[in-house]
Amino acid sequence: MTPNESVRLTATVTIRRTPRGKFGRPVFSRTSTVSRATTLRLLPRITGRFRRTFTAQVQLVATDPVGNRSTTVRTITVRP
Repeated sequence: MTPNESVRLTATVTIRRTPRGKFGRPVFSRTSTVSRATTLRLLPRITGRFRRTFTAQVQLVATDPVGNRSTTVRTITVRP
């Protein structure tokens, strides 16, 4: 997501408890104010707790100063 104006980015990471289960509660959340393309580090120490490959869902919500929101959701596979 590349903003063309100043926005507040909220990134939330949730993981699955079972391979076919639903995504559970968030394990990590971060909020940052950006005005251009920015790299956010989202999985700081989650991989150390798991011995298997697991699926995580990353949700980015960009909110501009007026209050308009744009949401992007991606599913990723994390390998220890």
